[in-house]
Amino acid sequence: MDKLPKVVSESLNQAYRDIQVRGKKKRRFRVWKQVSLTAVGLLVIGMATNEDVQASIKDLFYSNDPGVEKAVANGYGTAEESMARDKDVTLTLAHHFIDERKMGTHFTIQFDDKTVLEDVTDVSIDFRIKNGDDEYVVEQIPDTKPLRGTEASYESSGNTSSEVLTKQGVAEVEYLFENVTDRPFPQLENALLSVESINLFQGNELKKIDGEWLFNLENTEREQLVEYRPVEKPASVEFVTTEVSATNLDLAFVFKPDVQQQLGENEWDVPEVHVRIPDGQTITDAAYSITTEGNNVQYRGNFPLSSFAEGTTFTVKFFGPNGLIEEVEMETER
Repeated sequence: MDKLPKVVSESLNQAYRDIQVRGKKKRRFRVWKQVSLTAVGLLVIGMATNEDVQASIKDLFYSNDPGVEKAVANGYGTAEESMARDKDVTLTLAHHFIDERKMGTHFTIQFDDKTVLEDVTDVSIDFRIKNGDDEYVVEQIPDTKPLRGTEASYESSGNTSSEVLTKQGVAEVEYLFENVTDRPFPQLENALLSVESINLFQGNELKKIDGEWLFNLENTEREQLVEYRPVEKPASVEFVTTEVSATNLDLAFVFKPDVQQQLGENEWDVPEVHVRIPDGQTITDAAYSITTEGNNVQYRGNFPLSSFAEGTTFTVKFFGPNGLIEEVEMETER
């Protein structure tokens, strides 16, 4: 069993093509809920029919992040399948991508013994991604395993959801990582993704399948960052970074001292920020990091906006305890 079942393989390819077609149509952006996790795991277990496979895979392709979904729909990332096999389990890396702020991996897991998934309610995997310079970019592991890289070199956050369809010996698992530090994700060169364990959850019980599944990761050719600037100089806020990548708006800003004082003594309370994009949709939730230096507090937010989206402007609204602080219209650098 060195290959995926034909129905699964064909459906995966068709689903990816369909996603690319869908991405060329106007779509409503969906708001994703702000969270703070080490990683994101989205899964669908079991494939009964060709229709089930396509439906589940379409739902899984980073559908909780409109920016990533838009980028993938426009062909961003690597969709060539690569396989690894151990312990009677075949893992297929069906898709992956990386840019400055986000990284995603999409796996298909095929079990020789289909009964393994009986009564399984959740599936996850333990893996690490090591770059060619020996830096660990991601370590998706439980607390019971030691870190091999520097702790918290890249902070991550994300969104998770799961759904069980049938138990045909196949699982779809997807991870999406966000980087909200002042260091962008590095370019991948001779990178290795090493899967150490497959975790099967049956209620409160956990069964681990330990093994070794290795994948060489190709670097994603990154889109040029789109720089934005205020149409008029804002009175209350100073922008540090306003860059849109293939998958993300990286928005870093500092409030003027008098405004920061109005926000309260607890600088760790993130102010409410709304980003209105050209199609009229408003993005209100994002993953944040906060850094302080003296009396300066810098907020950095990842907003799910893609450089593939239409339009050359967006509007940012900042809110404090007393309501609107300022509304700033942004335009692309000329």
